[in-house]
Amino acid sequence: MKSDNKIEKIVFNVLGKYVGTQINLDSDTARDLLSKHIAAEVEYELTEYKSLESGHVDGCGYDD
Repeated sequence: MKSDNKIEKIVFNVLGKYVGTQINLDSDTARDLLSKHIAAEVEYELTEYKSLESGHVDGCGYDD
């Protein structure tokens, strides 16, 4: 994948984990599973970004 969009890369990588599973996207359960997995990965990346953005060694974001 040649995208600079971070979210697209996250989605692409999550979908890559399901290659070969023949997941049925007509199934509500399958779509629910995928959406939760993608959301969790995006939230994790946002949390990591915010902790790095704070500039504090411990990543808390509060002034010591």
